[in-house]
Amino acid sequence: MWPAGLLLEAHITLKISSTPLKIVKVMPFFRTEDGCRLYYESIGGTPRKPFLVFLNGTFQNTFHWIRQVRHFQHRYNIVLYECRAQGRSGIGNKKLGIDVHAADLVALLEYLKIAKAVFVGISHGARVALETAGRYPQCVTQLVLCSTTATLNNRTRATLTLWKDILATRGVEATAWTILPTVLGQNYLADYQKTLPKMVKAIALRNRPESLRAHLEAMLAYPPPSLSSAKTGWPALVISGATDPLVPSEEARDLANQVSGVYVLIDNVGHTIQLEAPSRFNNELDAFLIQNDH
Repeated sequence: MWPAGLLLEAHITLKISSTPLKIVKVMPFFRTEDGCRLYYESIGGTPRKPFLVFLNGTFQNTFHWIRQVRHFQHRYNIVLYECRAQGRSGIGNKKLGIDVHAADLVALLEYLKIAKAVFVGISHGARVALETAGRYPQCVTQLVLCSTTATLNNRTRATLTLWKDILATRGVEATAWTILPTVLGQNYLADYQKTLPKMVKAIALRNRPESLRAHLEAMLAYPPPSLSSAKTGWPALVISGATDPLVPSEEARDLANQVSGVYVLIDNVGHTIQLEAPSRFNNELDAFLIQNDH
């Protein structure tokens, strides 16, 4: 349902282009009120351009949106960040919870002087986007939710518990080997079979065991989102992969109905949609943004 996205950064760069990505990028840390350092990237900063905020999944980092940055940077200012307990971000002194993640996102937007933005989240990032939209609807212009459902289903709860137990007993690398076949679709796994060991090493390098453990435990305790407060008139798009074992299509469609949004099912794709089918993902997002552009 929430954890997603595992790919070696250098491998992505090689596959995208033989030339480097030329963008204006600021990559500092933002410190929350409890002293937690959150890593973020601000790309663009052009006046009058709208903002896109990309929120990645549990085992991803900001680089996993590179194809989306490349596609949308000419029309949008872009913000990416890693939630507390993810990647380069700290864990802070607060008890981890979805409410804390929502408050962190709003605090970051306020710090960057961004009044409103389009939220695009995948997996855990989509859950954060949904919670933020429900609690702080004034910050949202459009909402895109990928590879998530409104509530934690039994299969995902069991999967998260398994990952947490393997992490505690065997470490991050063993956890990564368990995660890969769940969050990556069969076609993607077949295409990148030889690079799986490098993907596992990359996951181990960018995830601290204590942070990852706290993150997984917190997700198991997330309450259902307040969808009633989320129906405030902004357009919504829900996307899921047809072969995603964590997000059944009927549950994703139900989420779309609950937020009065459009639902898109992408064939032959698993949980990590923006990596497995970047062109289709970008096209669907493009069409949605253009249709609802104000």
